[in-house]
Amino acid sequence: MTRTLWFYVFIFILFLQTRAQKIIDDKSEISGIWDAAHSPYLINGEAIVPENHTLIIKPGTRIEFKVGSNHDYVNPSFDLVLLC
Repeated sequence: MTRTLWFYVFIFILFLQTRAQKIIDDKSEISGIWDAAHSPYLINGEAIVPENHTLIIKPGTRIEFKVGSNHDYVNPSFDLVLLC
């Protein structure tokens, strides 16, 4: 293959990678199935799975969390947990 063709293949793959990510805003309600094809999932704050809903995270799925030191989870009914 010529260099030009390899360049376009590389750009196409890069485009697919950047398009696959999903951004979860703070206080978003989430449910459904997360898989590696749509990774990474970028969680920017609190992500909530509503009661009577489920979130299935398939193997190989990449999840990234925004980190910091300003946390205010004082509600006693709030569970801060990640189970995989």
